[in-house]
Amino acid sequence: MGQEAYKQFGNRFPLLIKFLDSNQASSIQVHPNDFLAHKRHNCWGKDEMWYVIDAEEKAEILSGLSQSLTPDRFMEIIRQAPRPDSTHPFMDYVKSHPSHPEDVFFLPSGCIHALGAGNLVAEIQKTSDVTYRVFDFCRKDKDGRQRELHIEQAQDAIDYNITNTESISYDHKASVAKLVDSNAFQSYRLNVDGPMTTDLHCDSFVVAICLQGKGMLNETPIRQGETFLLSASDNVLRLDGKVVLLVAHI
Repeated sequence: MGQEAYKQFGNRFPLLIKFLDSNQASSIQVHPNDFLAHKRHNCWGKDEMWYVIDAEEKAEILSGLSQSLTPDRFMEIIRQAPRPDSTHPFMDYVKSHPSHPEDVFFLPSGCIHALGAGNLVAEIQKTSDVTYRVFDFCRKDKDGRQRELHIEQAQDAIDYNITNTESISYDHKASVAKLVDSNAFQSYRLNVDGPMTTDLHCDSFVVAICLQGKGMLNETPIRQGETFLLSASDNVLRLDGKVVLLVAHI
């Protein structure tokens, strides 16, 4: 874990690493911050990021508000009835971003968001399972019941000033490009073309996700779709081959 990481998180691993393959849109949702999550659920809040590995034509990501709201105005809008096409008037207030391969979106706690259909993304997030669903497109479970929404909880969890949520700008050709620098984690995109050594100068474990290609990582073969966990005592990355990695540490 690394000494500083262990002091902060103890025996609980602080990050979740996922691949999300969306054949339909996720619910429109929000995650509470650490203060609210601890107060309500005795757990951490959640910051997360999405790296788009692949996206179908017209795929989109919903992230942030198109204009600042107040909690009362949010409740006025979200209590309106869904539309006949199973969308909701609240969606007019949520930003829609076209999704393309290699796009990166950072979703801090409090940010309204949804993963649109047709996206394959790598997700890095703080370890937390607390999600407040705001709207779920009127879908029903196997028993014919709509999934529970968490409107009142979301009202206090939303950051109503998060409107600048475009994809993160970075140098796609750089050998090392920093993507996210948050209190929850730091992440980088590594573009490897031949021998390369990268020291992230952190007292932390490192997670390395292979997004493209194949090569060697610390003398071990790595190929697309594989994820490696390197201990803090061996977190200098010795790389070779032609490969693109998404790397994270705390």
